[in-house]
Amino acid sequence: VAVTPTGTYAYVANSNSNNVSVIQTSNNTVTTTVTVGSSPRGVAINEAGTYAYVTNAVGTVSVIQTSDNTVVATVTVGGTPRGVAVDSDGTYVYVANSSTNNISVIQTSDNTVVATIGVGSTPLDVAVNPVTNYLYVANGGSSTVSVINTLDNTVVATLNPFTGGYSPYSVAVTPDGTRLFVTTTSYAFATMYDTATFEVSQFYAGDGIEDIVIAEDGSYAWMSGNSGRVSLVD
Repeated sequence: VAVTPTGTYAYVANSNSNNVSVIQTSNNTVTTTVTVGSSPRGVAINEAGTYAYVTNAVGTVSVIQTSDNTVVATVTVGGTPRGVAVDSDGTYVYVANSSTNNISVIQTSDNTVVATIGVGSTPLDVAVNPVTNYLYVANGGSSTVSVINTLDNTVVATLNPFTGGYSPYSVAVTPDGTRLFVTTTSYAFATMYDTATFEVSQFYAGDGIEDIVIAEDGSYAWMSGNSGRVSLVD
C-alpha cells in the first residue's frame, strides 16, 4: 500500500484479483479499481503524487497516472519483482527482483530500464535515502542488506542486520536520512543503523514484523506483522 503525498488517496495492490484499489482517505471508500499485471505486490508513489508504480509478479511494473488512474506504461523488469521505491526527485524507480537477485532501475522520463544492479539473494524490499539517494535492499535469501550508491549504481556496502542468519524482510529510512530500519518476520527484534557510520542497535519490535511506516517528521515508526499487533517505536 502507498499513500499520495497529500494523504488524499491510498493505493492498495490486490494480488489475487490483479488490480489496485484506490481509496479516498477522507471517507475510506474505494473510488476506483485499476487493472494491472498478474499478482501485484508492491506500490510506490513519486513525491509529486503524479504516478504510482506497481510491481507485478509476472515480471513487470505498471505505471499508473494518478490524475485519471489509467495505466500509461508497462515496464518489463526482472523475475518476480517485489519491493519498489522512487527517488526523491522522481527521476528513477528502483525495483527488487526477488527471483533474479537484482535491482531494475527505471528512468521515469521514458519508463525504460537503464540499469540492472546485482545484489544478494532474494531481494524483497527497497528504500531510498531522501537526502543522499543511497538505496538500501533487503536480501531475504542471503540475510543481508545491500547499500547502493545511485550516482553510479554500485554496491558500496553489504550489511548483516541480524545475528543467527535471520532474513531481512523490509527496510525504511527516516525523512532526514539519518536512520535505516530493517525488520524480519522470523525474529522479534528490529535493527536500526546510523546511515553515516552504520553504527547498529537493536530493539524489540514484536513477532513477525512485515511492514514499517515512518511518520513524516520522523518521530515515530509503526511496525506490523503476522502477530496481529502493531508496534509503535519512538
